Parts: sequence; C-alpha cells; structure tokens
Amino acid sequence: MLYSTLTVARSSAVVVRVGVELNHTIVRVRDKRESAQFLAEILGLGDPRTFGPFLAAETGNNVSLDFADDRGPVNTQHYAFLVVLGRPG
Repeated sequence: MLYSTLTVARSSAVVVRVGVELNHTIVRVRDKRESAQFLAEILGLGDPRTFGPFLAAETGNNVSLDFADDRGPVNTQHYAFLVVLGRPG
C-alpha cells in the first residue's frame, strides 16, 4: 500500500497519513459481457459480477476492471498485469 500525506485544511496544521490503493478502473469496450468473460478466463479469475452499469472482473489484489459498453470511437487503453508462476491467486 502506498502512503500519502494529506493536509486536512490549508489553515490547519493537522496532517493525516492515509493509505492509497488502486480500487478499480473503467474499461470501455464494445461488449462488456464478452470482454469481461474473456479476461476472466485467460487470467483464471472468478466470474465477472454486475456492479451498477458495469461488469467487474476482480483481480487477485482486489482491484477490479469495470467493463462498460461504449459505442463511441475506439480509444487505445493500456493495462499491465504482473503474472507470478506458482503463486496461488
């Protein structure tokens, strides 16, 4: 977990250390069901679950990729995964 220093108010001398973790990111795709299921299968994840308008695929470190249908122009997106052999997920 990354830690950051957060000043509660500019006029305050109170400083609070908070933990910062990536929780989720939105992945815009043509077909959220097909895309989320494909990712879950190739990475050995559990079945994607519905979360509001999204279909979420959760990784082993509790970060979810929230798939959303998008009919707009295709935009490049980059996601990198660290895969460790022999380590249970």
